[in-house]
Amino acid sequence: MKRRKRRTTTELEYLMFFDKVYKGLDVATNKATSEEMDGVPHHMMGTVDWRDECNVHQYRNEALKIIQDIFSRGNVPVVVGGTSYYIESIIYDNLVQVSADGEPEPDVADDEDEQDDDEQDDDGDDLSVGAFREYAMFRNVNDVPTVHTVIGAKRLYADAMAEAVRFAQTMAAVGRLPFRRYRNTFVGVDSRVAEPWPPTVAECETAALYAHGVRVLDAVARSFGQPDVGLDVRYEVTAADVAVGYRERYGLADIQSRLNGIQTTVKAADFAVTDERYDNVRDALCRAHAELQMRTQRLALALLVDQERTAVDLLTPAALKAHAAYFDPVAASALHPHNTRKLFRTIQIYLVQGKQKSKLFEEQRTRVSGSDVPVVALRFKEVHMLWLTCDALILMTFNSLYQ
Repeated sequence: MKRRKRRTTTELEYLMFFDKVYKGLDVATNKATSEEMDGVPHHMMGTVDWRDECNVHQYRNEALKIIQDIFSRGNVPVVVGGTSYYIESIIYDNLVQVSADGEPEPDVADDEDEQDDDEQDDDGDDLSVGAFREYAMFRNVNDVPTVHTVIGAKRLYADAMAEAVRFAQTMAAVGRLPFRRYRNTFVGVDSRVAEPWPPTVAECETAALYAHGVRVLDAVARSFGQPDVGLDVRYEVTAADVAVGYRERYGLADIQSRLNGIQTTVKAADFAVTDERYDNVRDALCRAHAELQMRTQRLALALLVDQERTAVDLLTPAALKAHAAYFDPVAASALHPHNTRKLFRTIQIYLVQGKQKSKLFEEQRTRVSGSDVPVVALRFKEVHMLWLTCDALILMTFNSLYQ
């Protein structure tokens, strides 16, 4: 169907949905032909190389410039096609503010952090999927390791600890990770920590991992022989572990001695492999192992805040959902695991700003309405939205004709 100019002094100009911005994908994205455009100006078609990423912020920023230009010439912009995610970024003022390069702006208070003065550009560091898969926890991420014995769980945990420490100490980009962003890998951390932290991110992470290991393994040992062994353990690696590990100067030997102690105690008790208490010890070690993997993945996500494609390729949708739930349970609960773009965005906002996306959106809505009613401000005074709908049966019949 041809799009015609209005027969008035005002003309229509079309902004196309974000998938039309890619060059060379005319058929796949169903771009309008020259005949269909019929002299009506169309914008944002074929302006981005298909190998480059165009996220919602880049699309919104470019679209708003074009819209203002169309208005300045007395014409009417029409946004055509697409899902509500990109359309809403234009008509509603409901996205967290971002800098020119598309990254959320840090709070002014964060800029006062003295430790951030040493931030360096991490250009040149290899942040490819291959670089991360040099480390065991990023290989075969879909596999769930299965062990049947305490000895097997002990070995699994020890290997994960060694690999997590190796990642913190040898992944070059970790050494240039801003302290503010590293702190944000722990939820709810005050920027003014009560106890001193080590001077580098690698030392902070190493201290946290070892202190976490000592804390968890000691708790498992204390509850040994009880039917609910491990249930009172806080498995999550915490910011407090950083300070404790730095103060106590724990090392791999402290972890190994505790693992050996647990193995010796289990052997002396002569539990049968089918004994519930034996299972509880094994399961506690497996859960501690899983937390080490999650912790290292959170550190990796902090390195990848502006590398969405790599993060999505590196981690499973289920893992991204779990990390989003860690940083922002409210926002994550509304997202499907395969909505990786919004899951990553939820993670990204917390890592950069240290604030939950759900809270930021709530603040924006309250600020707009002057009350607690969740109202979002329209960016423009007058917006008309037209929706095309189709009966599901008709759509299924139509699709079957072309399969």
